[in-house]
Amino acid sequence: MHLEQGRDDFSPIRSTLGVAGLVRFGGVPSALAPGLIDEIKSREDAKQGIHVDLPQWQPGKEVEIVDGALSGLKGLFLVDSGEERVIILLNMLGRENKVVVAQDAVVAV
Repeated sequence: MHLEQGRDDFSPIRSTLGVAGLVRFGGVPSALAPGLIDEIKSREDAKQGIHVDLPQWQPGKEVEIVDGALSGLKGLFLVDSGEERVIILLNMLGRENKVVVAQDAVVAV
């Protein structure tokens, strides 16, 4: 469905449960890139839940750093710290150290 500013009524969208507002630039609702809605719909399950690909690591699971200065080191997954980062426990220099690394720099072993 395509809406046109000044012609179509946007109020039903703004009053939809869960909608905080429309994305606007200079007060004008922004148009979406072609295919974006289809891409989002392709990630929905039968209950309309969105599939988000997050690591399925459990605290205590062994992981390996595969990118960056600590590449090749193995440790234990502690927690997803948000903002695409995770905290892992590494044994370095005879001590256990909590290290924050990019989520995509770590793989489950």
